[in-house]
Amino acid sequence: MDPLFLGVVMLQQFKPYFRKHISDRLSHNEYFLLNSVFVTTMMVGYILYLYCIEVVCIKKFAKNYMKLTPTELACMIVLGILTIMSGIMIYEMDKNHNTPLLNTIILKAVGTLALLFVGIFIFKESYEIRHYLGIILTLVGVYLCSSKTVSK
Repeated sequence: MDPLFLGVVMLQQFKPYFRKHISDRLSHNEYFLLNSVFVTTMMVGYILYLYCIEVVCIKKFAKNYMKLTPTELACMIVLGILTIMSGIMIYEMDKNHNTPLLNTIILKAVGTLALLFVGIFIFKESYEIRHYLGIILTLVGVYLCSSKTVSK
């Protein structure tokens, strides 16, 4: 495995803890405004880099962008809205419910289930019994991790 890829994956795992640390001082609106400013600044820097170093890449992007149909543009807008909505929901979950670790486990399990259902019902993929068993064990693990214990 590429060490850079491994490093990025490892850093992604700390994101919920950073978000939790910030959530005590900032509201979700302030967090998303500040986060958007940082992301936009980095994207503008990256675009300037591409323009200065690889002018061909920008021309190819513009040419491909103009080929998008209205349906594809609508899909991009929906994806953007879903990204923002899910980010707000995750922030609120980290701030008000469970711990970042449990929220991350739940989100990954739900994402796995969603991909399973899309694969089966939309793309007509077939899976072996061991795949289904693994998903059932994942669901049991999520239930056990997220269920509250009652003390007497």
